[in-house]
Amino acid sequence: MTPSPARAWILSWPTLFAFLGFCLLVTLGTWQLQRLAWKEGLIQELSDKQNQPPLSVQDLEKCRQNVTSCLYRKVRLEGTYAHSEEAHLYGRTYAGKPVTYVVTPLILSSGERVLVDRGWMPENVDQTSLKRDPGPVTFVGYIRDASSRNSFTPANLYEKKRLFSIEPGEWAKAFKDESLFPFYVVAQEKDSPSPFPRPGEPLKAGLRNFHLSYAITWYALAFALVVVYAFFIAKQTARGRPS
Repeated sequence: MTPSPARAWILSWPTLFAFLGFCLLVTLGTWQLQRLAWKEGLIQELSDKQNQPPLSVQDLEKCRQNVTSCLYRKVRLEGTYAHSEEAHLYGRTYAGKPVTYVVTPLILSSGERVLVDRGWMPENVDQTSLKRDPGPVTFVGYIRDASSRNSFTPANLYEKKRLFSIEPGEWAKAFKDESLFPFYVVAQEKDSPSPFPRPGEPLKAGLRNFHLSYAITWYALAFALVVVYAFFIAKQTARGRPS
C-alpha cells in the first residue's frame, strides 16, 4: 500500500537526517584512518632518524639548506656557550611540576651559532648556585625547527630574555644575528657539572596514536544509527498498515 502524503512527509525528514548523519560519521571514521596512516608513517620516520648515527658539526650547513630533512636527527655539537645571552623558557612542566628551561646560543668553531635547549631547572632555584662553565663543551642532542605554540602562547620578550616558545627565526631578527642556524638543538646529555640545567625527557618514537580506536568509534556510531533508523522505519510502517 502506498503511504499517504502526510506519512511520506513524516518519514522523509528522519530519512534525510539519518542519511546526513551516516555520511558524516563514515567520513569522520575514514578521516581517522587517513590520520592513522599519517601517524604510523611519522612514527616510522622518527624511529629511522633516531637509529641513524649523530650528525657532525660539519653537517649542519646542509641542514641549514634543508631543515626538514634534519628534524629530529641526532647531532654531536662542540662549541662554547654565550652565557651572557642566556634566556629562559617559561610555561613548561617536568614530572608534573612547573620548571624553567635554559636556552643558550652555542658558538661553533666556524663562528656560526645555534640555539640549544640545555634542559630544565626548578622555578625557585637559586640562580647564583648555577655554574656557567666558560670553556668548550661537547654533547649530543637532536634538531628541532621551533617549539610548539598556539593562539594562547604569549609573545617572547627578547629584551627581558623571557621566552614562551623557541623560535630561532625570531631570535635572529631580535638580536640581528645572521650567523644563527634556523633551527635549535635539544640537549640529550648534561653539559656541565652544575646540578642544573638537566636534560628533559629523551626523544621517543612512540607518539600518541589513538586514531584506530577513534575510527572504530565513528564507524560503530554509523552502524548504530543505521540500526536505530531501521527500527524507526519498521515501526512507522507497521503503524501505517490497516488493522
